[in-house]
Amino acid sequence: MSALAFGAGGAFVVIAGLTTGSILARDLGFEQRVAAQRAVEEVYWRHRIWPKNNPGPKPPLEEILPEQAIRRKVEDALKESAALERLWGRPITAAQLHAEMERMARDTRRPGVLRELFAALGDDPRLIAECLARPILADRLARSWYARDERFHGEMRRLAEEAMALDPSLEGMRRWGGRYSETTWRLGPVCPRSDGGTTVCLAADEWPRTLERLAGRLGVARIADAGSDAPPFPLGPGPLVEDEDSFSVTAVLSRTEDSVRTATVVWPKESFDTWWERERGALPSEVAEEEQAYSAVTPLSPSSCVDDTWAPTNHD
Repeated sequence: MSALAFGAGGAFVVIAGLTTGSILARDLGFEQRVAAQRAVEEVYWRHRIWPKNNPGPKPPLEEILPEQAIRRKVEDALKESAALERLWGRPITAAQLHAEMERMARDTRRPGVLRELFAALGDDPRLIAECLARPILADRLARSWYARDERFHGEMRRLAEEAMALDPSLEGMRRWGGRYSETTWRLGPVCPRSDGGTTVCLAADEWPRTLERLAGRLGVARIADAGSDAPPFPLGPGPLVEDEDSFSVTAVLSRTEDSVRTATVVWPKESFDTWWERERGALPSEVAEEEQAYSAVTPLSPSSCVDDTWAPTNHD
């Protein structure tokens, strides 16, 4: 499979391809990966701005990022790859790595730095795929799959649902065992002092988007203007909503022409980092590479640069 992409005005941007089965690539050894990671970190460190108010000179990388930390980064990339295969049945494929390389080349806002990173890896497409693209992709996918996995967050969901069922009233929200808070969302550039809780001032273009988001949290079509035929206030509690890092319930306590006061209960999920620190030791620090030959990708020129939006790879 190969791809040819063009920028604005037909300017050449990327030539990329993936040939299957043409080269039997021997698996990279762990020490090779560590050396490659060190080269990548050196590039990042060269471009790290040292604060002017720091009286000392910029130290060498090894004083900031010791060898053990570099080896830990390599281990995590391999262990996260193993977790994707063992826990979610989603091993990272050569096609996914190649797509990640193409995204990096196409969407980076710092093509000069990306070229330096490629050069630090000898402009070797296989090293770029395994030692630059894999760590980024494995971490993103592992966090995404973990965030919605009922095996890890189902107990927290059950605790929230049981608390809601025992006392589904607005007054009961304070006793649900989650983190309770109140927020006033106010239209206008200046926020008057609140009588408690948090006040958030919203610009005119933010106001309708906020009302739409709150309506979604409440499971209603809209939060209409005060005085209209909208449902009476207070409104809620709404349904239990799952986000990447928590479960939550929202209610509307009051509504005026230019403000909405809400109550929210949040049950935080265990963070990926906490879970990972506990589980990573059971996973291997190795990965089997596919029999693939990668071809080079070329970053966009600065004049053709677009926003840095490294879009997540789909789970499918």
